[in-house]
Amino acid sequence: MNTIELSCTRARFVYGASIEFSSYETPHNSNIIRGLPGKLVEIPDVIVPQISHDVAPFCRITVPDYFPPGSILIFEVEVQNLEEELDTFCTSDANKAFGNLDLVDLNVVLYRADGEERDATSGVIGVYDVPGFAKLTYCGLEGWMHPLRHIMKSNDLGHPLCENFRQGLWALDYIYSRLQTWVVICLFVSGVAHI
Repeated sequence: MNTIELSCTRARFVYGASIEFSSYETPHNSNIIRGLPGKLVEIPDVIVPQISHDVAPFCRITVPDYFPPGSILIFEVEVQNLEEELDTFCTSDANKAFGNLDLVDLNVVLYRADGEERDATSGVIGVYDVPGFAKLTYCGLEGWMHPLRHIMKSNDLGHPLCENFRQGLWALDYIYSRLQTWVVICLFVSGVAHI
């Protein structure tokens, strides 16, 4: 049984259908193209339970046992108003994560223009280039926010950045390796300063 859980979401079944073919042979006609003879079979209502949970409520969608390729299920979904909760969650440990950083470190983590980054890394690292879109404005986390704000505001999952995320872990590897390089540089500089 295949289930999908949607956190902080209410869902209501709207429609479901599959197609059944009476034959997989197509009648030959050189003048008309015809598809396979088939009929639409409606899928009975899918019950979507709303489940309360300590962390966040969620709904559970269970795909029916009989769900052949080409079948569809349509749900009306509503994300519960979580803007304040999400903002609070996203900033809850910001002081813990960034509290010990000085202004130079914060500049590296959040901003850092392409030229600055290339100077600091001897030209090895620059801003991230999103294929089919553009180079980000900043190397740091704020560089990702401009396209992400657009994606979140318009729910544009076809955006080139989303496609880049779907294709592989290059974006995460870039963020990790960039910050790891900065840590190595800092350790090297502090080691040289102590000699």
